[in-house]
This record gives sequence, structure tokens and C-alpha cells, in this order.
Amino acid sequence: MPLILCLIRLKLANNLKLNMTNRLKKGYLQWKCRRGTKELDVILNRFLDGWYDVLTDKELIEFDNLLNSQDTKLWYWLSGQESSESELIQKLILKIIKSSNVNNQAQ
Repeated sequence: MPLILCLIRLKLANNLKLNMTNRLKKGYLQWKCRRGTKELDVILNRFLDGWYDVLTDKELIEFDNLLNSQDTKLWYWLSGQESSESELIQKLILKIIKSSNVNNQAQ
């Protein structure tokens, strides 16, 4: 097989592997968005579905960290009752609030 065809196949294989990794990562985050309350499920999954392709790697890592929080903390942050001590997580929370109109759902 000519060298150029080998290189093309290798490039396609790497792209496929990268795409599979992204899908697995999104699936992993979707699984972590399953919470103890329906409200959090809806808010977090809608945010992930709408923003996954636009978020930077750093923001995805912060979103993953955010999902490690307890449900009550998440709800307090997302409903504006409390603020996160982490500036990065607080920025992400504000992005989630803006994208999902959480304050109207909390009332």
C-alpha cells in the first residue's frame, strides 16, 4: 500500500478515535447529570446538550468538578441562594443560569 494511503488511513483512524473519545466523555457527563431531583436533571442536561460543543476543555473539566457537588449545594448555587467559593465554578454556574433561566423555575 502506498505511503500516502497509509498516512490517510492513520489520520482517519485518529480522527475517529478522537470523536469516539468526545462522545464517551459527553456520555459520561450526561450520566453524571442524573441527579436526585428532576429539576437538576433537566437544568444540567439541557445545559450540557446545548453547550457541550462550545465549552472549552477547561470548562468541561470544571463542569465535571461541579457535578461532584452535592445536590443541595448545586441547587443553592443554581437558584442564586448561595455562591460557590471557586471563581471558575461560579462563572460556570452563571453560564448555566443564563442558559436555562433557573430563577424562573425556582419560584
